[in-house]
Amino acid sequence: MKRIEAKDQVRLSIYKCFEICVNGVYYRLFRSLVTISIVVLTVAFFSNVVTEGIMTHGVARGVQQEMQIKRGDARFLAKLTEVETVAEFVERLGRTVPGTPAYRELAGVTGAAPARIGDLVSFSTRLLTYRKFFDDRLTFGKRRILLGGKTGLAAFEYLLDPENFDLFRKRLSELKSLRLPGTPDDLYGLLREYLGRMKEIEALRAQYEKAVKTIAAAYPLAVLKEKIVAGDSGVLNLVRKLGFQVDEAEYRRISGQLADTERILRLSKSLQNFTFKTRFINRFSILAKQYTPKQVMKKLKSRSNAAWFVQQAQDIPLPVDFDAQEVRRLAREFLARASLREVERVLNTKGDWREGIDRKTIWLMVVSFVVCTVGIANAMLISVAERFREIATMKCLGALDGFVMVLFVMEAGLFGLAGGVLGVVLGLLLSLLKQFLSFGRYALAYFPAAHVAGGIGAALLIGMLIATIAALYPSWVASRMAPMEAMRVE
Repeated sequence: MKRIEAKDQVRLSIYKCFEICVNGVYYRLFRSLVTISIVVLTVAFFSNVVTEGIMTHGVARGVQQEMQIKRGDARFLAKLTEVETVAEFVERLGRTVPGTPAYRELAGVTGAAPARIGDLVSFSTRLLTYRKFFDDRLTFGKRRILLGGKTGLAAFEYLLDPENFDLFRKRLSELKSLRLPGTPDDLYGLLREYLGRMKEIEALRAQYEKAVKTIAAAYPLAVLKEKIVAGDSGVLNLVRKLGFQVDEAEYRRISGQLADTERILRLSKSLQNFTFKTRFINRFSILAKQYTPKQVMKKLKSRSNAAWFVQQAQDIPLPVDFDAQEVRRLAREFLARASLREVERVLNTKGDWREGIDRKTIWLMVVSFVVCTVGIANAMLISVAERFREIATMKCLGALDGFVMVLFVMEAGLFGLAGGVLGVVLGLLLSLLKQFLSFGRYALAYFPAAHVAGGIGAALLIGMLIATIAALYPSWVASRMAPMEAMRVE
């Protein structure tokens, strides 16, 4: 009797599997492109949303820091001459970080112990969390139902009444879509502290008011500005004595900024002169409605126009005595500040950039992922139906179920990789275009490359993951197919 020896099944390498997969994609190129386009659109949408949010966040942080520097003189003057309301003082406490100069200044001006300042900062932070919820998250109707229409600190005073708080708790439980930052018990604990803490905050504010009045008695506002512009050490010594945290380098910087601000104001005021306005309109052949400080400053950046302005200032005359170089410098500074204010305005129209991606956008992303998954699964199932004979032939030649399944999953992974790469490129280009149109040079100046790269990587990974997951069921169907049944299909 002849002995039959069954040899081990030949196993193809990953490279061979990949080669077969690529050949299959090539021969079904049109259907492959349709499947890839589904991934491209999904990944492009996700990539656009993520990278746009990251870039907006980067621009916002950069512009915010630049504005803090540009407005240093205004903030310094306001600190020395204006008394904040109780609500504003609570907000300042809530934004104060322990250990910073602002924290030390609170202790220095008020004379309060650091531990007491720390307790009030913690209380104010919690209070601002609920105030933000009441003022920003509640619609007018819901605010009226829960808080009797009160806003700001008045909302907490309304809730101090036990009956009002019980009604608030009851109605909040009925509004299932609303979630407090904490629990109602946490809010109740905050309200129990409210009156005592607010008296302490009012006492600290009174100490600040006393310091401001001391400065006002020593230097009226006009004199104070002149002294700061001149870099007078007497002002610096006084504010230090009162507890304000100002070093000599910062004082010199503020002095220079305030001097520039005063010069820009004088220059801007001189532009309102009727004679100069008429001569400018005639020189540049523009309409009267096009005559704005910004347009004039754009012209004064050039050397010839700045020299012309100096000549006109002497001829008319205008209340300025700047040379051409100084006029050009002040014009550039004016335009830089105007550009920053415009970017800040655009950012404010986008809502709070710290919130990140809103719920509506997240929902749209989830829906797009589901649609993409269903689309790829459908395309792969059709591909399986079209390749019955091919699958049967491979099985007759000895292909195992695992090999067939790996082949289809690998094909879907290729679709995910190709679609993901094209999608992230398309999404990134759209984001860059939109950011550049909104923020101009700031979009590139504060481009967060590392974070954008992370977002792109996540989008690419999600594209491949979606394609692979969508291919699991069609791959399983293909792997379980009986060869003889597949061969009978016409």
